[in-house]
Amino acid sequence: MKARIDSARLVHALSIPLVACNGLMIVAGTWSLVDPGGSVLDAFLDVLLVSSIVLNLFLAALGQVFLNHRRSRQASRLQWYFSAYLVGIGLVILGNMLVTVAYTYGFATGSAALGTTVAVAIVLNALIHFFPALAGIKLFKITRPEGAEAEAAGEVVWSVEPVRADPSWEFKPSFKKFLKVIGVACLVFIFVLSTLLPLVFIPGGRDWEAFVAGNLATTMLFALAPCTLMLARHVPRARGRGNKALLVAIMTAGCVLACTNALPIVQTGSTISSLESQFAASYGSDWQSATPASPYHPFRSAPISICDFFYTLPIEKVDERIDITYMVDKGQTLRFDWYAPEGTSGTANLLPLVVAIHGGSWRLFDKGLYNIIPTQKYIASLGYVVVDVQYGLYDEDDPTPFTLRDMVMEVANLTRFLAANPAEFHADVSRTIFLGRSAGAHLALVCGLGHDDPYFAGNYSAGFDCAGIIPFYPPANMSRIFDNSSAAFFGVSEAQLDYFDPVDLASPTSPPVLCFQGLADTLVHPVHARELQAAVRGQGGTCILGEFPHAGHAFDLFYNYPHNQVCIYYIERFLALNAA
Repeated sequence: MKARIDSARLVHALSIPLVACNGLMIVAGTWSLVDPGGSVLDAFLDVLLVSSIVLNLFLAALGQVFLNHRRSRQASRLQWYFSAYLVGIGLVILGNMLVTVAYTYGFATGSAALGTTVAVAIVLNALIHFFPALAGIKLFKITRPEGAEAEAAGEVVWSVEPVRADPSWEFKPSFKKFLKVIGVACLVFIFVLSTLLPLVFIPGGRDWEAFVAGNLATTMLFALAPCTLMLARHVPRARGRGNKALLVAIMTAGCVLACTNALPIVQTGSTISSLESQFAASYGSDWQSATPASPYHPFRSAPISICDFFYTLPIEKVDERIDITYMVDKGQTLRFDWYAPEGTSGTANLLPLVVAIHGGSWRLFDKGLYNIIPTQKYIASLGYVVVDVQYGLYDEDDPTPFTLRDMVMEVANLTRFLAANPAEFHADVSRTIFLGRSAGAHLALVCGLGHDDPYFAGNYSAGFDCAGIIPFYPPANMSRIFDNSSAAFFGVSEAQLDYFDPVDLASPTSPPVLCFQGLADTLVHPVHARELQAAVRGQGGTCILGEFPHAGHAFDLFYNYPHNQVCIYYIERFLALNAA
């Protein structure tokens, strides 16, 4: 005897919003990729995206039940549509990574390379939501009461008798079986990777694996639900303790791994709460409404946007010039990259200046790719001149190496160069903000906190003033780094080290500081940032500290991932409050 299961009405009702959500996501996702400007609709897109994911995954899971109780073409086709969606989740993340890499490598807005990348992402987005929309239409048809009665004698029947065997894994060599094995291997690999990542990002580390593990865990979080369902789909449906135990193990492992990989993003909520209270304490309880708006494009509407994670943090087109020489020091030509809002070059406007200083332990790396270009372009699009500066690197084998003093002097000379050419570079050096990462954060702090010290007097432009400092994971207490067994620290003697020690440079006239630090950072321990905050506040200054649990060094490497989204949200407002 055959009968319909009770869930048919539920499926029938849910199929309508399922089709609507997926249809809207095809349009909204395409629009987000083609025109990535900030919008008041961002919150709506987040809700729409989450709704479509939840509905699709729920009905894909329900499809597992359908197939276990039926062996018909209709059920197989429905599950195929949803399987295509589950694969598509991985593809949309791939599309996200393609666009992110394109921006990270500095592909210019409007360039053929970026256009091709965005086009691929648009196609992937459309395909992903097209298949579950088709499945939703099919579900609506076959779960209608009249449709079920009309086809009761046909192949669309909800049988109470489960399928006893699954012949799909019988050994019959074919290309389809080969692809199936490859697919299962990929799913197992994702499970293994999701197991390893928490083991890396929770204790932290000094290597690149630890730097990126927390961000990759966020990617795995979005991939684990579909991967769990797909892997469960391949468990033989014949009844037996072994198969049942395997199915329970897969579902349990998926839930546990999802929880552990969600730690970095879930605990970001505590960071946001802390930053909100610190901004309110520093700028007043109504600081959000009192923050001057950007005349170029709206601020981000929320600290974290799921839409921006999937479709990349929007960056407006900016004016840019690369490799501009500003001085020659010890025989090396030093250059900078220049970014400003689109159309600035044709005006006489002077805009606040943001000097971005790259990290690399004072020995390595360079401006450009190593200094997270998308973040700089985003800041420039808000109405700032952003200068990504190159400085001399310390080389102990060089007879006359660049010292810490040389590095600071070079940045100071950059301000004189920009002030001498206002019509060309449009920088208002009287409203300068220093932004740096790691060793670059140390130099940013020394330049910002110590520029008015007599030791550095006369090195900066006459009209120079520092309006704020934004250090990421800064080495702020040099006494914790300095090796007393050596005569000097990067060319600076122990007697002069106080001039290069941010915690000692803090004074009652110190500019406000917005600092970001990962609590799993073992390369630059979080104690540096905390001592910096204590030193600045002890002098009556403002130092806001955003600490990210389970985030390591260089946690902002993926610029559109949740951690850096939070950083950019508060950087926007910090700049507007102090330099607009």
